[in-house]
Amino acid sequence: MRRCQTSGTGVLANTMAEYRVGPSTAHDRGPHICHGGLESITRGRRRLLKLDRLAQNSIAMKSALIIIDVQQALCSGEWAMFDIDRVVDRINELATKARSVGATVFYVQHEESQGPLQFGTQGWQLYERLATEPGDIRIRKSASDAFHGTELHAQLQARGVGELVVCGLQSEFCVDSTVRRALSLGYPVVLVSNAHSTMDNGVVSAAQISAHHTSTLANIGGYAHTVKATAAAEVSFGT
Repeated sequence: MRRCQTSGTGVLANTMAEYRVGPSTAHDRGPHICHGGLESITRGRRRLLKLDRLAQNSIAMKSALIIIDVQQALCSGEWAMFDIDRVVDRINELATKARSVGATVFYVQHEESQGPLQFGTQGWQLYERLATEPGDIRIRKSASDAFHGTELHAQLQARGVGELVVCGLQSEFCVDSTVRRALSLGYPVVLVSNAHSTMDNGVVSAAQISAHHTSTLANIGGYAHTVKATAAAEVSFGT
């Protein structure tokens, strides 16, 4: 008996069958696969492919935290979002966790030509309870999609970011639009299920709106990646 020589290594090489050299006759020339050799080779190849897929899935992508529109005008007074202080507490915890492993924290700020979110006004400023740090990045936007007309995508690419953790305001507007755009740009998204909010709209409650959009976004298909709805305490950041 002799071992089949192959250029493969690892699992495939260890599962190659033994070959037997048979007698040289008119009907029996050259080596023969025996002892279930063909089946063993096939199983080995399948096992190798499976291990490759598992290895790829286990590689953590570099993450960034995207905090959308947590601004004074949307967190206090008549326009304050539902349960905002508890939401902000979770966002601060996420930011601390992200920075602890070297993940970049982005604060996105919406602006309008007039009104409480006019650039530079008190309402436009980040909410006073946000625990920001000098190394955090700020992005100005004027559309519901945080990528539209901004440098967000370029900033993420420059840092080699491959996964986004998204939270903030408002669930059905800027959070929803940004998550959908992120998918179209090829980013897998972790939507922090208990760290985005909105306000009642006269038809359904804020809590129902946020829950609906969490469920909807987590079930979107057809892109290279998906949205994973995850509670703040369960979020981890790849570096």
